[in-house]
Amino acid sequence: MKRFGGMTRAERFSAATDQISPLPIPLPLQNEVVDERRLLTVPWVSLFQWILNIGTRIYLEGTHADRIDDKNDPAQYRPGTWFYETDRTVLYQVRIISDEPQWVYVAGTMRGLAVTDKPTDLSVYDTGFLFYAADYAHTWRWTGSTWQYAPGDRASGEIAWFTADPGTGWALCNGTSTFRTLGNATTSAITTPNLITAYAKGAAAYSPTVVPATGGTISGTTDNESGHTHTVDPGPCQSGAQDTGGLEVDYAPASIYLATRSGHKHTTDIPPTTSSAGTAHNHTLTGASVTAGEPKHVDLMPYLRQ
Repeated sequence: MKRFGGMTRAERFSAATDQISPLPIPLPLQNEVVDERRLLTVPWVSLFQWILNIGTRIYLEGTHADRIDDKNDPAQYRPGTWFYETDRTVLYQVRIISDEPQWVYVAGTMRGLAVTDKPTDLSVYDTGFLFYAADYAHTWRWTGSTWQYAPGDRASGEIAWFTADPGTGWALCNGTSTFRTLGNATTSAITTPNLITAYAKGAAAYSPTVVPATGGTISGTTDNESGHTHTVDPGPCQSGAQDTGGLEVDYAPASIYLATRSGHKHTTDIPPTTSSAGTAHNHTLTGASVTAGEPKHVDLMPYLRQ
């Protein structure tokens, strides 16, 4: 148990509470409450002063260094005593923790710069301590052992689109180097992706590389002509030949008729034939191009949350 000036903290606290005025003895129950001038009598004044003194809570002000100085050791103050740190703008109160009086953080938010002003001397008794970094517009909360983004704070790494510069804590995504914050209240260097004239695409993991635009391609081959055949069957023809005094050949769409002067004729039927469509070959498409287009859109400004 830590000692100050030869006394433990508990002993100093006990000694401090002993300074409270003792209960008036005997109680002034047999005394007149007011005198002939209708004023409280002295015994009753003493009793009321003692009652009021019991409920008194001391309020102190000073710097952080003043509060943690031995002269403001919590053991010398009664539980409930307040101390307002004027430089950190936070409020502490004396509370009994494991039978020991301690200064315990109660409320308030400290403001400063993330790198230079963030407190580094906090303990379990500072649990809930809030620090606002004015250079990044982030608030962190002390858990008792580490920092984390305060509830409701917009964590870094997000990319959002705006119609105007959102201000502190946002960096334009134009390919420049900057810093972003981390959950433990530190910062890390980062180069923003250059999203000017680019679109965002969903992916399983983030990549800062902007993929250049490419045109679409058309590929494949045509069916070759040797893969099929054509069958021609003119079929029978019903037209006859005309008598011209000699051998006649009548060409009809389907048959050839041979006629003689004797009045009879011979019919020749053309049988079905099958022919190949040609040799195998491909057709080459030349001079073709694909021009990339854009859907209907609106121009917005991409920013990274630092």
